[in-house]
Amino acid sequence: MTRLLLDGVDLFSARKRIDKIVQATIPFDLSLALDAAKLSRTTSCFGLSLGDRACLATAMQRHATAITSDKAWAKLDIPSLKVKLIR
Repeated sequence: MTRLLLDGVDLFSARKRIDKIVQATIPFDLSLALDAAKLSRTTSCFGLSLGDRACLATAMQRHATAITSDKAWAKLDIPSLKVKLIR
């Protein structure tokens, strides 16, 4: 959404585009917040943001693969984390 808005797409149009591709919205609840916080030490040397850690924590909780174009994520050595680079 942010990228679309920064590229000049109006909010209504950006929302319509996002709604077409987003299959589910997952609340950032206390459990995810705690798991994201626990990743801080492991990920800080790679410059990962809270948003990055939230994505990683979600993937880990759901036993899913985190998909990214950020090559730093592939360098993470976290046994319960699966990462797939898209470029």
